[in-house]
Amino acid sequence: HFHTHTHNIMSSPLLDGVANVEIDDDGVFKYVLMCVTDPTTGASKTVVRGYNHCEFHQDVLEKASAPLVALGLDVEERGGGRIEHHISKGSCFIYGYSMAFGRAKHETTVELVQNAFPNHSKVHFSNDGY
Repeated sequence: HFHTHTHNIMSSPLLDGVANVEIDDDGVFKYVLMCVTDPTTGASKTVVRGYNHCEFHQDVLEKASAPLVALGLDVEERGGGRIEHHISKGSCFIYGYSMAFGRAKHETTVELVQNAFPNHSKVHFSNDGY
């Protein structure tokens, strides 16, 4: 079964240009689940962002939201966690939570990552850990 995370049928060329998943290829790093909305159409979608060099979830949110806000989009965090990503092994492990934002819905993150990396053999999550 296939369903998207666009919450309504309105389209948004701006949103279409926003990648669903932007995570570093290798390493263990913090990630944030975000809801991005086009205020001109009301269309929105959920995206995943995670970067090795960001020390805090707030850093991930700021880095990820800056270019989106510059396009005129609204960004809201939807929780965070950690990602252990090994692109060469085709594995992605999603776990933990954000002290600042709470726990992201890891099931949503798994689905988005699976769609972004269809050749990954192992994309899974745990609600344990920090």
